[in-house]
Amino acid sequence: MNSHSKQRPELFWPRVVVRKWLNISSKDSDYSADSEDDYASSDSASETNEFVQCQRESRFGSNRRDDVQGTDAFAITLLRFGYTIEVPDNIPSWHQNEICIGTWNVGGKLPHDDLDIDDWIDTDDPADIYVFGLQEIVPLNPGNILGAEDSRPVPKWENIIRETLNRVRPARTKVKCYSDPPSPSKFMPSEDVPTIEEEILLESDSDIGEEIHPLDEELNSFDELNDTSITDDMNRNFGVPDGSGSEKLGEPVDWDLQKQFSSPKKLGRLNCLRTEDSAGDVEALTSPRKLTKILSGSERIGLSWPEPPLNLLSQHVLPRTNSFKPVKSFKSTKSFGGYSSFKSVSNETQLGVALFAELDFEALLKRKRRPSYVRIVSKQMVGSFLTIWVRRSLRKHIQNIKVSTVGVGVMGYIGNKGSISASMSIYQTSFCFVSTHLTSGEKDGDERKRNADINEIHRRTQFRPLSSVGLPKNIYDHERIIWLGDLNYRINLSYDKTHELISRKEWSQLAERDQLVRELRKGRVFDGWSEGTLNFAPTYKYEMNSEKYYGEDPKAGRRTPAWCDRILSHGKGMRLLKYRRTELKLSDHRPVTATFMAEVEVFSPRKLQKALTLTDAEIENEEVVTDLGMDVGMSQLRLEQTWRASAFGVYGYLNFTKSAFMEHSKKFNPEDTQARMDGKNCVVTGANSGIGYATAEGLASRGATVYMVCRSKERGEAALSQIQSTTGNKKVHLELCDLSSISEIKSFASRFSSRNVPVHVLVNNAGLLENKRITTSEGFEQNFAVNVLGTYSMTELMLPLLKNAAPDARVITVSSGGMYTAPLTTDLQFSEGKFNSVEQYARNKRVQVALTENWAEMYKDKGISFYSMHPGWAETPGVANSLPDFSKSLSGKLRTSEEGADTILWLALQPKEKLTSGAFYFDRAEAPKHLMFSGTRGSHSLISNIVEDLRSMSRL
Repeated sequence: MNSHSKQRPELFWPRVVVRKWLNISSKDSDYSADSEDDYASSDSASETNEFVQCQRESRFGSNRRDDVQGTDAFAITLLRFGYTIEVPDNIPSWHQNEICIGTWNVGGKLPHDDLDIDDWIDTDDPADIYVFGLQEIVPLNPGNILGAEDSRPVPKWENIIRETLNRVRPARTKVKCYSDPPSPSKFMPSEDVPTIEEEILLESDSDIGEEIHPLDEELNSFDELNDTSITDDMNRNFGVPDGSGSEKLGEPVDWDLQKQFSSPKKLGRLNCLRTEDSAGDVEALTSPRKLTKILSGSERIGLSWPEPPLNLLSQHVLPRTNSFKPVKSFKSTKSFGGYSSFKSVSNETQLGVALFAELDFEALLKRKRRPSYVRIVSKQMVGSFLTIWVRRSLRKHIQNIKVSTVGVGVMGYIGNKGSISASMSIYQTSFCFVSTHLTSGEKDGDERKRNADINEIHRRTQFRPLSSVGLPKNIYDHERIIWLGDLNYRINLSYDKTHELISRKEWSQLAERDQLVRELRKGRVFDGWSEGTLNFAPTYKYEMNSEKYYGEDPKAGRRTPAWCDRILSHGKGMRLLKYRRTELKLSDHRPVTATFMAEVEVFSPRKLQKALTLTDAEIENEEVVTDLGMDVGMSQLRLEQTWRASAFGVYGYLNFTKSAFMEHSKKFNPEDTQARMDGKNCVVTGANSGIGYATAEGLASRGATVYMVCRSKERGEAALSQIQSTTGNKKVHLELCDLSSISEIKSFASRFSSRNVPVHVLVNNAGLLENKRITTSEGFEQNFAVNVLGTYSMTELMLPLLKNAAPDARVITVSSGGMYTAPLTTDLQFSEGKFNSVEQYARNKRVQVALTENWAEMYKDKGISFYSMHPGWAETPGVANSLPDFSKSLSGKLRTSEEGADTILWLALQPKEKLTSGAFYFDRAEAPKHLMFSGTRGSHSLISNIVEDLRSMSRL
C-alpha cells in the first residue's frame, strides 16, 4: 500500500529545528494519506457530487436576498400559512455512521510487531471510521522535543493498525435513514428498486477485501447444460489455501464445504439460481444476459460461494476461454484438482451447485485485492500522532480534509504538548477530531494550566479552506466535534483514598472528585461538551508490563491514579454506544475507546429528480382534475401554488443551507474576491447588522469608501465603530435614513448628491418581513414600502451619481428565493384578500427581480449594470426576530452573514464582462428566475404597469 503526502523539498535540518521552535506550520496541510490509486473505485464521483455539478450548471431556482435583513424564511413559514411543502421521502436523509475513537499514551515505547490491538479497536463490531490518537510515540527527551522530528515509530504503528483493520470483514450494513414524512407522490414501489447497473456500481465499491469484477459484459453461449447428479462423498475436507501461501493445494483444511453449500437461501440470493422450480431454473439459466447479472457483483458471488474458494480462485488461475464448456465435474479444472465431485446435498440445490461447477470463472472474472479500510490522515507532532481510517466505500464521500497543529509545550509553542486537529466533511456534515496532550502535574492549580492549554488550542487552531468562506475555519465551526487524548486531568483525592475507592470499584464516588468531571459541570473550557460514564478503573499510572499502579513502593515515588486518557464530544447528532478501557500493558497508561453513532446528512438526488418529474406531470394532467369534477381553472391555480411551494421547499433545503454553501464553495475561485476597491465609493442600505453589515465590512476591508445607510443612529454608530476597528479603514461613514419613508429617502439623496461623489456600487440590501399589516405615515403597506417602493426610489435617485461612475457602476439588489413562490402582480399592497405577510414578502421580492430586468434594459448603454441575487438561508438578527420558529428549527444549518454576503461581494468585484446585466445570481453563478411549470414567467409582462405605479407613488 502506497502512501503519499504533500510533496515538498527536503528541508535543511537547522531549518526544521527553527520551524519547530517557532511552531511555524506550512500553509498547506502536510499530512499523509493512502494514495487514491489504492482504493479508487470505478465510479469516479459520488452521486451527490454529480448532482451538485448538475445543479451548478443549471439550477432551476436559486435567488438570493436576505429577507428580513437578509434571509429567506420560507420553508417552514409556508406551513404556518396554509401551504403544503411535500418533501419526498428520504430527501434529505440522515445516515448513521459508526465512529470508533481510540486514545493511548504509549510512553515512548515502540510496539512489537505482534501487538494485538483487536480489543482496543473492537474488531468484533467493525466501525465505519476509526480515529486513533497516540501520545508519546517517541520519548519526550530534549533531543526529540527540540531536535528534528523522529518519525520512525509512525510506520510501525500504521502497519499494526492496517494489518488489524484488514482482518476486519465489515458486512454491508443497511443504512438507517431518518427523513421527512413520506410524500404523497405516486411512487410505485418498484421504481425505487435500483437497476442491475446501479447495483453493480454499488457492489463494485463493496468493503469486502476481495473484490470480483466482470471481464466481459456479455457471454458468448452455453454450449451445453447438463443436470448431472452429484454423487461423491462431500464429507471430505476441502484443501483451500488461506491466501498466506502456507498451505498447498490438496492438503486438508478444517473447513466443511458441505455446510457452505447446504443452505438453499444462499443460492436463492442469485437472480436466476432459484430453488423453487428446477425447470424454471434451467430455463432462466439459458439466458446469458441473466447469468451475466449473476456474476456481475462481488457481493452476489460471495453470498453463493464462501470465502475460501474465492481465495482458491485467486491462487490458481484458469486459462481464459470464450464460452461456457460442458464440465462434468470439478475434476477437470485446475482450481479444484484432486476432488472429483460432490455428494448429493438436496434436490433444490443440485442444479445450482452443478452449474457453478460447470462455469469457467476465469472467463468471467478477474481479481483485484483492495483493503477494507484506507488511511485518510496521518499526522505527527513531536510525540503526538493522529491517524484516521475509513471504509473504502466511504472515502469518496469525505471531502475538505484539513489538518492544524498547535504546540503549547516548552516556551508555550513547542509541540511536546499540544494538539493535532483534523477537519473534514462527511457527506454534508462537518466533523472535527482533536487529539491532544495537555500539561501534566497533580499539584493544586495544575488543572488551570490544562484549561489554559485548551483555550490556546481553540484560539490558534485554524483551518485554511480554499475558499475564504463556507468551510469551517476553527474548531467550533464544525457540527460534530470529538476531543480525545491524554488530557492529564487528575483526581482531587489522596493516594490512599484513591486506592481505597479503586479497590472497592467505587467509580462514581471517584468520579465526583475528578477534575475534568468538575470542569464539565461548571461549563468552563468544556462548556457544552459531554463524556460517557466513567465505569472503568483509572488509566494512569501503571508499572510497566504490570497490573499494579505505580507507587506501591513509597521509596520509588508515588503517583495518584487518574483518568488521564479521555474522549469528549460536542454537537448534536452523536450517540455514545460504548466507553471503555482496554488491558494493554505496553506503557504506564491503558488505552481508552469510545464508539459513537453519528448522524450525517445525505441528499438523494435520484429520488428528488423522480419526485419533481412526477409532480410536473401531475400538474400538467388536467384530465385527472376534470375527472374529479373540479373546476379546471381553479384546480390548475391551486396545483401551481402547491407545486411552487413544494418545489421551493425541497430545492431550498438542498441548496440554500450552510452545507449546500460548503458544497458550492468548492468550485469558487478565491482570486475572484481578492481584488482591491481603493478609490471606489459604495452605498449599502440596511448595513447595521446581518448581511448588510457583512457586505459593508467586506467592502471596507478591500479599501472601498463605504456609506452605511441605516435607520437607527445608535445601532448604526455601533456598527460603524466595529467595522472601522476591524478593517482599519476610516473611510466608512454613517448615513441615517428610514427606507420606509419616501420623504426621508429624498432628503438623504439630496444631501448625498450635494457632495458630488460618484457611486460605483449601490447595494439595495434593506428588507422587511412584518407579520402584521401596518400602514406607514405616507399610507403604504410597510413591507411594500421598504422592499419595493424604497428600493425603487433609492435606485432612481442614485442614478445621476451612478452615471458619474460609469462605465464601472453597478446596482446589486438583494432579493430572495421566496420570489419563486409568487408571480408578479399589480396588487402591490395586498389589498385583495386576507393579508399574508409571507406571500406579500414573496411578491415584493419578485418585483425586485423584475425591476432589475427593467433597469438593465433601460440603461444598457449608460455604463450602469444591474444585478439581483439571493443570499441563501442565513442566520441574521432579522430572521431571528421575525421568524423565530424557522431560525430555531434550522439551528446549525443556516448560513452565516458572511456566507450570505459572499455573492454580493463577488458581484461587486467581478469585471463586468464576466457578468450579465439584469441577471439573477446565487452562490457566484447565474440562476434561473422561475421554477418549471410554476406559472410565474409570463407575469413579468406586467412590469411596465408596475413601474408606472411606483413612479406615481414616489412622485419621481
